[in-house]
Amino acid sequence: MNKKFHRVSTVLVAIAIIAGSAIGLNINSVKADTVLTSPLISVVGYQIKTNVTAQERVSFRTVCKAPDKGSVITVDGKNYTITDLGTIYVKDPHRSGSNSKNVLNKSYTLLDSVPCEEYGIENQPFKYIGKSMYKGTYLTFGYVATEIGTIEKKEGYTTYVRTLTNMDSFVMNSLLVRAFAEAVDEEGGHVIIYGELASQTSVANIANQTYKKSMAQNKEGHEYLFDSILHILPSNHPFYVDEPVEYGWGAVIE
Repeated sequence: MNKKFHRVSTVLVAIAIIAGSAIGLNINSVKADTVLTSPLISVVGYQIKTNVTAQERVSFRTVCKAPDKGSVITVDGKNYTITDLGTIYVKDPHRSGSNSKNVLNKSYTLLDSVPCEEYGIENQPFKYIGKSMYKGTYLTFGYVATEIGTIEKKEGYTTYVRTLTNMDSFVMNSLLVRAFAEAVDEEGGHVIIYGELASQTSVANIANQTYKKSMAQNKEGHEYLFDSILHILPSNHPFYVDEPVEYGWGAVIE
């Protein structure tokens, strides 16, 4: 049976991030859909993986939450049935560590609702590209959640993640993130419904917070953040860490 949903509040103690590789496409226009948003669809946390393999290298994931697939939600007085859940990742070109200097704005977290395969873009981990290009290149990608990425189903809501690996070259880039859902309207038309809020962060930012608050799962993970991310940043970067912080002493209660 389909269920109708009201907003619920969730607090997730987690930390991490996202981005995507650039792709250049010869597309002159994209479909301009009406933007639908819902507070029921949201980013609830980020995590950086600290027990990585040599193949994964720097890896992070975004944790999102939305009503289960098959649920009916109401947006602007109209009912929609959710068919899939996803996460949007945007890699901003700038690398200063200050969100105020972002080149892109949150409008870049909106997708062209035409799946990539219809443009001849096949065998990619993402299903959608962004509505907007930046200097002839797409920096926005929409990834649909998989069963492997589902971490919890509770009270009609699904908590899911999308992990990106080999992020070494994007550690300093600002990232924009937004959760979304694929849905069908009452006439059977395909739509995308976005979370109301888009998040701004970076791998360096999340690594810094995780490290200084001793939030890694163990001492080895704590040292990984210092050795593989924070200590190799430029020394003038705001998230650079010069001296190691002893594990277990970061979360000071005032």
